[in-house]
Amino acid sequence: CSADCAMDLSLTGPVCGDGNVDAGEETCDDGNTVSETACPYGMASCMTCSDDCATDLALTGPVCGDGNVDTDDGEVCDDGNTVSETECVYGMATCMECADDCTMELSLTGAVCGDGNVDADDGEECDDGNTASGDGCDETCGVEVMTDAGVPDGGMSDGGMDDGGMSDGGVDDGGAVGDDASVTEDGGVGADGGVSGGGEDGCSCSAAGARTRGPSGALLGLLLLGAVAIFRRRR
Repeated sequence: CSADCAMDLSLTGPVCGDGNVDAGEETCDDGNTVSETACPYGMASCMTCSDDCATDLALTGPVCGDGNVDTDDGEVCDDGNTVSETECVYGMATCMECADDCTMELSLTGAVCGDGNVDADDGEECDDGNTASGDGCDETCGVEVMTDAGVPDGGMSDGGMDDGGMSDGGVDDGGAVGDDASVTEDGGVGADGGVSGGGEDGCSCSAAGARTRGPSGALLGLLLLGAVAIFRRRR
């Protein structure tokens, strides 16, 4: 009523839910008297107010890209991100992904070993259109080292034999002659591996294969003259 009691006055006052935080009376006021339980769709987090305007509420909300398909909010799919993929991850020939706004499913294809395309960015060294080994490109699309015979080189020798002490022809590399064997110039060999007989230059060999050289004719002559001279002096 007016001061002179002549008129009715229609007034408003501070209440919870009017959107104004009334100091001393309210802690918060979000414009309603409802205690919300989640943010509106599209808001990952928000602050709202309790129904009595006494408590702030920190909430989370559904968004595209959170991995949950929120059908009530219009989502058709949600693959955990907001990217519209253009192909599957390597190794998957086909896959289903989701559009960046979660409103459409995407049917995609991807690169795989054996599709005939060399996907170098995915680690392929070769791709011959299959996943079989033994043809130069193995089952993981890595290059195989082939031998001259056209088979994968698995650490074998040129003769196709294990190279652990074997020759290229696939036979043992062991020596054919004993350690103490020796040969003279005339090619004679002793019974114990040594050399018998004398060589062309007067060489003679012991039974154990050691070579010795006999005195020459000139040396024998000098020795004889020396002996004669000594004999004459004594006389």
